[in-house]
Amino acid sequence: MLWTARHADALAERFLFPRQDPDTVDRLTGKAAMTELAAAHGVPVPRNHLPVSESDLLDAVQGFRFPVMLKPSLGSGQNTQPGQSMVLVHDRNELLAEYRRREDPERPNMMIQEYIPGDDDQVWIFDGYFDERSECRAAFTGRKLRQYPIHRGCASMGEQRPADEVAEIMTRFLSAIGYRGIVDAGLRYDARDGKYKLLDVNPRIGQAFRLFLAADGTDLAQCLYRDLTGQLEGDLPQREFGRWFIEDFDLISFFDYRREGSLTTGAWLRSFRGAGESAWWCWRDMRPFVHLCRSLAGRAGRAAWRKLRNGGPRPATDSPGAAG
Repeated sequence: MLWTARHADALAERFLFPRQDPDTVDRLTGKAAMTELAAAHGVPVPRNHLPVSESDLLDAVQGFRFPVMLKPSLGSGQNTQPGQSMVLVHDRNELLAEYRRREDPERPNMMIQEYIPGDDDQVWIFDGYFDERSECRAAFTGRKLRQYPIHRGCASMGEQRPADEVAEIMTRFLSAIGYRGIVDAGLRYDARDGKYKLLDVNPRIGQAFRLFLAADGTDLAQCLYRDLTGQLEGDLPQREFGRWFIEDFDLISFFDYRREGSLTTGAWLRSFRGAGESAWWCWRDMRPFVHLCRSLAGRAGRAAWRKLRNGGPRPATDSPGAAG
């Protein structure tokens, strides 16, 4: 999106797309800059600090209560496996060790963030569309029910449901900064003070965009197309309820949740009530789903081999409540 914003004049000769201010996109993309911008507009955010050195990190963390989140401000950081860009650290020594492993001293990027306790279903999602006047034409809200990897990843199963406060926070903020186009944002509900706190803003379409539908079945990609071609009439109210899941991610997460004792097989099966769509399955084209099944069979075989080789299952993952 940043590249598109910077080259908008040249691209506009051949393409229709929402015109964005490059500085706004740049500030929203970086978590540290985004939280500063959001706080300036009165949006609740978790406390955070982007240190420029180890000494700055150690000075700053004195104002935080452990555990804290250590996460990259931009991208996924270095020396990390997929889905492991953020880590929950419990004391000063662990923080320093993880910081040294993940940080590039020449390009400071790892930030510390306040830990917000809570289950995975306290992570809320706002997916919306803002027209050329920065007016919100579609405000869809929902929450993660499960994540992959557990406690810190994307929504392996999500649920669309109205959350007026989340929608009001995000529409007010994004309209105020002149945002245009599709946006995907994550917030966590903090039971300590009853506030929804903004974790990240992605100035693009989200991975789970098909979770979020209008009452007439329109998704955000279709909303954007209809607006840019003059076919969008009025705002799009969201549907009242719906669930969507990623088959392989949710299956893997189920075993991890069950291993830690937070999800039973029965509760997992019952959660699929109301799930009208998934990421891979489509009866009109079975090839993606067949490919997925082959991939899952390969993963299962490799996992069984590791278990035999290592003599037992791997431990369950810790639960970083401020993941997002």
